[in-house]
Amino acid sequence: MNMFTRRQVLRSLLFSAAAGAMRPVDILALHSKPGQLHKSGPAQKIVIVGAGIAGLIAAYELVQAGHDVTLLEASQRAGGRVHTVREPFSSGLYAEAGAARIPETHALSMQYIKHFGLDTAAFQPPNPSSTVHVRGKNYRSDDAGISQLFSFSDSEKTLGPVRALQQLNTALQKQIGSISDPAWPTPAALQLDELNAGELFRSAGVSDGLIRYLDLGFGVLEQLSGLDIAVQLESLLASKVRIRGGNDLLPKAVAATLGDRVLTGVAVEKIVQTSDSVAVCVAQAEQQHCIEADQVIVTVPLSVLSEIEFAPGLTAAKRNAVSNLQYASVTRVFAEVSERFWESKGISGFAVTDHPFEVFNSSFSENSESGLLIGYFHEQIARAIDEGLLSGNEELGLSLMAEVFPELNKFLTGSASYSWDANPWAKGAVALWHPGDFKAIYPQLAAAEGRVYFAGEHTSPWHSWIQGAIHSGIRAAMEVSDSMIDSEGTARKVAMPA
Repeated sequence: MNMFTRRQVLRSLLFSAAAGAMRPVDILALHSKPGQLHKSGPAQKIVIVGAGIAGLIAAYELVQAGHDVTLLEASQRAGGRVHTVREPFSSGLYAEAGAARIPETHALSMQYIKHFGLDTAAFQPPNPSSTVHVRGKNYRSDDAGISQLFSFSDSEKTLGPVRALQQLNTALQKQIGSISDPAWPTPAALQLDELNAGELFRSAGVSDGLIRYLDLGFGVLEQLSGLDIAVQLESLLASKVRIRGGNDLLPKAVAATLGDRVLTGVAVEKIVQTSDSVAVCVAQAEQQHCIEADQVIVTVPLSVLSEIEFAPGLTAAKRNAVSNLQYASVTRVFAEVSERFWESKGISGFAVTDHPFEVFNSSFSENSESGLLIGYFHEQIARAIDEGLLSGNEELGLSLMAEVFPELNKFLTGSASYSWDANPWAKGAVALWHPGDFKAIYPQLAAAEGRVYFAGEHTSPWHSWIQGAIHSGIRAAMEVSDSMIDSEGTARKVAMPA
């Protein structure tokens, strides 16, 4: 895309009042390549709030384009909700407390992983079989009796659950249209936002049994937006990889290129802007001071953003979005075992259950005699585990995992846990989209307010994935890089939020 065309596309974004569609800058971000952000005009001083993947990628692209960037992170580490835990486990073992799976279809994620020289490995082995734990009993995922257990329809029995869902995905993608289309979401796509995912699937002829099967490990399909799940289904069905050595190697690699531009232990308390500049006021070592900038990008979760004071205040539409978008409760329980007992049974150590929760085998393909299983708990169960942890009871998560793998207690050598609700700089795991949210909330999340721009997984169609954070970081960097220059290449004033 030549510079004139690109500027015109961005100018149409910056000065248009239209809302609710996939904006041109989103499309540019989707097709971006690492380190190739174009800078129009002089370098700007930019402050980025939050050093998760979105903030890191935005900072990296802006620095590569020649801007002066400061990245502020309230916690003591960069990476946000990409967090790999290595202690107290045996040497060579590690577990993902945050983002664990990377769909191979996520082009932006794969490009940045390659760009920073990182290697990937399969997240889960195609063989042997994983475990399906239903009504207190274990079944192999390749067991032909699964179709009877869940009362699949005749066509679903013939196809099998994976092929049936792939066929459904093909039909849904035609219905919702391409996310890369500037007119997306279309009115037809938004109609799906009025349904929950269960209603959507039933309207497409999917049996209740296959819906229950797809919901294993999650238990939230009947609560989520049909449009959101229609968008996510392709990612859910794709082959997954992980970064060899830990997914946090990606944020660590990005942060290393930024050096001392990344400041940790710095909590933002207030953002004050005028038509000419913006100040970010922070608390550091129990003292407050303000950092002047031309532009600010806020990438923190809305659960944290709500505690930042804005002057002037955010628009009513933005405040409504911040107040109403909910976040998932997720707690991970890690169990190290002296022996990989599942291997002797010819199973993979991965499982889905109807409690619901999942079990990951984090030691898969790692060079260690010990094994490491992760219990991935959602919503009500996650909150119950958290309550137990607060009172010193660590048994609930482990006991649920032992229902799936009874040998766990025999070989258990140590355990740990991580709660995203309890993380003060996250206060939840990922954004949850309920029916109607996509239409009412989504268009407001990424909309700039004066000199303040917004990014984070919650502002992208690929929310809850690393890809969503990367996509939003690139998009915000593009907006900021071109925002101070009008069509004639001269500096312009910025209108304040009304």
